[in-house]
Amino acid sequence: MAHDRAEDIVASAVAEAGRIDVPDLLKERLTRQNAHLVELAGNLIASGMEDSQIKAVVREAMSSYETELVQTILALQAEANGV
Repeated sequence: MAHDRAEDIVASAVAEAGRIDVPDLLKERLTRQNAHLVELAGNLIASGMEDSQIKAVVREAMSSYETELVQTILALQAEANGV
């Protein structure tokens, strides 16, 4: 039950941040990060935190993944350009 609620909260936070199409090579990293976010949300639910606060924490955690994703994207572009 809490896992479903955690998934719903993460999906809501992601929807508010916007959706993007990504190359297949990024999907693995995004899937891993999503699993971490769901786990985080589940732990916050268990601690009794309000949904709105959980969404804010999840959005903050999403921004922390930005550097990793940008590095991956740049590496993919360099590979595609033969660099």
